[in-house]
Amino acid sequence: HRDLHSFPTRRSSDLRLFLMLTLMVPTFAVTFADVVLDALIIETGQPRGITARLQSVRWGASYAATILTGQLGGKLCQQHHEAWAFLLCGVLATAALVFTVLFVREPRVMAVEDDLPTIRSTFSQAVRSPTVWWVGAFLFVWHFNPFTQSVLYLHMTETLASRGMNDSFYGDTISMLAVGSIAACVTY
Repeated sequence: HRDLHSFPTRRSSDLRLFLMLTLMVPTFAVTFADVVLDALIIETGQPRGITARLQSVRWGASYAATILTGQLGGKLCQQHHEAWAFLLCGVLATAALVFTVLFVREPRVMAVEDDLPTIRSTFSQAVRSPTVWWVGAFLFVWHFNPFTQSVLYLHMTETLASRGMNDSFYGDTISMLAVGSIAACVTY
């Protein structure tokens, strides 16, 4: 009798753990891709003095995609077609992987031995830099803010639903945020 009562809780807990671990894979993949793209932008842009412009174009393109995903995602969620949204995400991610494997070529570069003392010195300077600590603290507070996207989404789509603020409206607000961000990229 005791096992019957604990089974749904244990199963639910196992499912939550599985989903969390499963969602960590794309999260790490996106983070990794972001870091690699930033490195590529620096590597390509620094010798030409255009790193800031390349970053602006990169963020502008990202926000242009956000306009589309805000609109389409809002509409799909409003009509309870989340499965289609997940399928579309999977297809586009797979297409990006295929295009990367087939068309992106990294030029061969002669290996350079790491200069461990220089690496240690650079890292030590970064750790002692007040600017690095302030930027780190800002990013921590920004992302640790209890009024994150999830809370905002739930508030707008559940609490304010009686006022017409549904999934589609939330998607519209994400698109408007992206339009403002693109304007900032262009201005920069």
